[in-house]
Amino acid sequence: MDDQQDIQSEISITSVSNCDNSNQLLLYNTNKSNQLLLEEMIEGGAPLSLVEAQKFKEFIYSINNLYHISSRKQLSTNILDEVHMKVQTSINQFICKSTWITIATDSWTNICQDHLVNFMAI
Repeated sequence: MDDQQDIQSEISITSVSNCDNSNQLLLYNTNKSNQLLLEEMIEGGAPLSLVEAQKFKEFIYSINNLYHISSRKQLSTNILDEVHMKVQTSINQFICKSTWITIATDSWTNICQDHLVNFMAI
């Protein structure tokens, strides 16, 4: 429940009404929405090409027609840099607060024959 409250508190929502107050529009913090979208795509292993898929665009539009998905290029450059900095800061804070840390490594070769190494702090 706390995670849900944290997410809700991080998303800025402003109500805007038309003259007769019959319709209310929600204006979301687009930058935060883009970061959350990219974080979910990373965690879920979804390809960046998902944001170019017509059905995904229609789905997002059906949820909030005011939100326009950032392009694949925007997600993979500016927004990814912001998310990277956020994660890096979180990791640094975790390490600074820790008394003991165990480092585990793993390496493998992917299908393209690229050698990959994973470092994990436990």
